[in-house]
Formats: sequence, C-alpha cells, structure tokens
Amino acid sequence: MKIVVVADAHIRKDNKTYRDLMVFLEKVEASSPDLLLLMGDIFDFYCDSIKNITPEIEKVIERLSLLGKKFPVVFIEGNHEFGGRIPEVDIFRRGFVLITSRGKKFYFTHGDELSSFNPLFPFIRAAFHSPFLATIFCPLVPVKILRKIAFRLSDKSRANSRVAGDIINCRWRKILITLTEYDILVTAHSHTPSMCRLHNRFCINIGSWDNQRSYSLISEEKIQVKKWKEKSRKL
Repeated sequence: MKIVVVADAHIRKDNKTYRDLMVFLEKVEASSPDLLLLMGDIFDFYCDSIKNITPEIEKVIERLSLLGKKFPVVFIEGNHEFGGRIPEVDIFRRGFVLITSRGKKFYFTHGDELSSFNPLFPFIRAAFHSPFLATIFCPLVPVKILRKIAFRLSDKSRANSRVAGDIINCRWRKILITLTEYDILVTAHSHTPSMCRLHNRFCINIGSWDNQRSYSLISEEKIQVKKWKEKSRKL
C-alpha cells in the first residue's frame, strides 16, 4: 500500500507554491501510488459552479482529473472549498475512512471541524458546504467580487491558522482520546506539522504545502511526513 497525502496548498495564482505543486503531481503520477489523497484547502477558493476563478486553479483541476484516470484520487474539502466536483476524483465533504489490509483504521480529515471552539461551527460549516451556496448563491455574485471577498477571507484565515497552530494541534491530541474507533487520525488545517501517540493510537498533522512544502507518505510499514525539496520550473 502506498498513499500520498498533501494539503493546504492554497493555490490562487502563478507563484512558486503553484509551480512546485504541479511538479510534485508529475512525480506522483510517475510513482503510481495506490491512492492520492488531497486533504483540503488545495485551493484558496473553489466552488464548482464558478468557472475560471483563476487559470492556475483550473490547471490544477485538469491535472487532478487526469491523475484520477490512472489511480484513485480522493479530495476532502477544506474550509476554502465549497460544493466542488472534479471529474474522475472522489469528493468528500468531511472525512474519509480507510481500513488497511492489516486492519488499521485511518480517519483522514482536513481538521477545521475538529479545531473550532465554537459549538455552532458544525452548523456553520454545513451551511457553507450546502448545495444552496454552491449552485444558487455563488453564481449570483460576479466572479471578480466573489474572488476578492474569498481571497481576503483566506488571507485572514491562514494568518489565524499559523498563530493558533500549536494550540489546535494540542486540541487534536485531546480529541484523539475520544475517537476510539480509529487507530490513526490524520489532519491538516493548522499548517503546523506534528505527530503524537496516545494510548497506542496516533495523531498526525501533515503540515502545509504552502508553508513547508510538506506531504505524507503512508505504507503498511510506516507513516512519514516529508518535505519536498525539488526545484520548480516555469510552466
């Protein structure tokens, strides 16, 4: 079993983060994993009913669709993606459960629904990820205005994530105690990589592609959080 996991690239424009990710996806394609798992906030803003948000977002979507024809690709929506549909890619609104051949039970989630201290957050998240927002509200707002609002909120959200990263990761450690049905919890969102073990179960935050170029490789034998070191090139 070989799983490649990446999250929090926050693609919005032609910059080094975008170019590195495209090269990374080329390498993933060449390695033919059993699963490519994208754990949310790959885009700074994405709604399926809004076309041409930016050319770079469209190019990443095209690449993911091509990869989905060659091996399984799963996309878990983060707090910057709403009602997304990508051809050949399986979309999950919340989390994704995987049971390995050795019986280990993974729970993969972006992590925003675990990190909020607001008891109303699950309802707020459900509203933002509802079909109403994706298919009715978003198309009514001009793309330029929607893009400006979304990217401004994104900048604020990412700043808060970096400041609160350690606090959020500590909260996940406590949550791990209650998730007794899973052996391994894999999250992102806080942009702060971490790994801990509690009661023979693991909690792993794979960090952020945008900040650290971090990603995870998961096999039956081990779980690794690695840093991408290859140079990008002009696309």
